Amino acid sequence: MNMQRKLSTAQRLERLGVFSDSTIGIVSDVAEQHKKMNSYEIVLKNAGIKPPIRFSSQGHKPTEVFDHRPTEHERSEATAMHFGFGNAFDPQNMYMLAVLARCLPNRRLMASGNPTSAGNHYNRLTLTQAYNAFYGRYSSVNDALLNYALGNHIETFDQIGGSYGAERALALAASPAFKVNRALIAEPATLVERKLIPLVRTFNSCMPRIAETLEEIDVPHYEAARMDGMGMPRYVLGMGRLSNIALGNGQKRNMFFPRAHDMLVRQSDLIATFAWGDKSELCVSPEIHDSTSALRFMFGEDRVHTLELPGLGHAFGVDPYVFAAAAVESMGEVA
Repeated sequence: MNMQRKLSTAQRLERLGVFSDSTIGIVSDVAEQHKKMNSYEIVLKNAGIKPPIRFSSQGHKPTEVFDHRPTEHERSEATAMHFGFGNAFDPQNMYMLAVLARCLPNRRLMASGNPTSAGNHYNRLTLTQAYNAFYGRYSSVNDALLNYALGNHIETFDQIGGSYGAERALALAASPAFKVNRALIAEPATLVERKLIPLVRTFNSCMPRIAETLEEIDVPHYEAARMDGMGMPRYVLGMGRLSNIALGNGQKRNMFFPRAHDMLVRQSDLIATFAWGDKSELCVSPEIHDSTSALRFMFGEDRVHTLELPGLGHAFGVDPYVFAAAAVESMGEVA
């Protein structure tokens, strides 16, 4: 067992050297409060996190939709959080939402479910959606969340997403249905063309760094939430579902730059932040540098921001506090 004293959240964020003092203060204060609570269930309750609802719309299969409404927020505005590939509304991801809710206290947070394990009968794609996803066309994957947001009269819909969730965020941010002011696109995986089997192997290569990342987190309740989560066996079984086969095939295509370009063209006032770890296994260099440099040249440095996190890999998204820091920084919540 590792008996070395862990760094505090504030120390870990300071060590990265990319976050403002205000962001570090916001996120580390939340982490310290969480450490004083007795369980992750109390963390969720304290943040006002409730289970997702089941939402049905014409032409689509029933989908789980999460909607967190703080006491004070603009009724016509919301922020979407998109999970990674195959991730469910389990305790681990509900914990992530709780951290975001506390760090972005005046934002209405929404999320929709992914196709997950065989025991979950929601969030499956229709044949048309699966066909489009297979060829990397992800816009229809967001249909349930889009329809839910429109039904709730949302006009401004900011976007946060990591890994596969980054692809969903890019697709939804390009929708003409909403105005998008801010977007965090973290660890996009579609920077290069890949074959499916090598892509799976690359995802698997992230596992050791995931373990290292989890070992550094000094809030014990998050580990308990992970232990009560979906778990690797059910996650792997879920990969065999038709919906996930289609989505996985879509991930192997080189779609990042055209999606990002389309988003910035359609949302003329959008400020986008692209975040990645400099040791990332999937968000590879020099492609991410070349792509973001080109976007900054085309749309200006005031609209295209970057956060390169030193020493971190694709797995930085499993750290709720580092991910929340990237969200706070990119959503314009601090000076």
